[in-house]
This record gives sequence, C-alpha cells and structure tokens, in this order.
Amino acid sequence: MADSEPQKIDEEPPKQSFQTDEYVESSVNPDSIKQGGAFSKLKRELQEEDLSNRGTQILILNELDKYEACKKQLEQYRDKFHAADKDNAVLSARISSSTFFEITNSALLTIGSILVGLTPSVLKDGKPYSLTWIILSIGIVALVGSIATKFLNKK
Repeated sequence: MADSEPQKIDEEPPKQSFQTDEYVESSVNPDSIKQGGAFSKLKRELQEEDLSNRGTQILILNELDKYEACKKQLEQYRDKFHAADKDNAVLSARISSSTFFEITNSALLTIGSILVGLTPSVLKDGKPYSLTWIILSIGIVALVGSIATKFLNKK
C-alpha cells in the first residue's frame, strides 16, 4: 500500500477482485433473480391462449431451468453449511472441554502447591504430627496428579 499513489478526494478506489475457492464462474445470473424490476408491475395472469403460444412456453421453460440451477446451487450451499455447522459444533465442544480441563488442572495444581507450602507452618513445636503428613501427602498427590494428567492429555 505504501508504493501506491495517493488518491484524490473525488477519485473512486480501484476495484479489487477477490476470488475464493467457492466462487463458481457458471453461477446463475443474479439479474434473473431480482425482484421489482421493470416488468414487476405487469399483469402476470396467463390465459389458455397465452400458454399455448410457443414463445411463452420457451420463456417459462427457460425460467424453470434458471430456477432449477438456483435450487442446485442452494442445495450445495446448504450441504456446505451443514458440514461447516457440524465442524463448528465439534470444535466448540472440544474447546469447552479443553477449557474446563485447563481450569480444573490449574486449580488442582494451585491447591497442591498451597498444601505443600502450608506443610511447614502446620508443625507443632517444630515437630511434624499426623495432620502435617496428611496435608503433605494430599498436596503431593494433587501436584503429581495434575502434572501427570497434563502430560497424558497432550497426546
């Protein structure tokens, strides 16, 4: 962008054409789908004599072909949407379970660290007693369990 010339105020920006893998060159002309065009206020009721006219039949069949092409294209988009929606649901479930695991693992690691750090302050007259060993063992089990599950979950 730094190499390009500065635009004048009244100058229209150049149109950039972006092409994705989903763009289809043979897509249906959007002009055939517009509503409220020049002929929108014409009387559209057909009589039997109109339907027997060869030109009317050809026009109706052409419109039918366009609508069938639109329908096919929309079915493809619907299938792509359902596939993307399913992928989105799977990834969302994976993220939420991963987030839950991370929170639980962090809490277990924190609690284990606190219990191990709390052990020296639970000494009675500088000598350990049963509560000290219980707190220390629970803290070590929590730390080891947290670290082990972290490594096992990485796959």
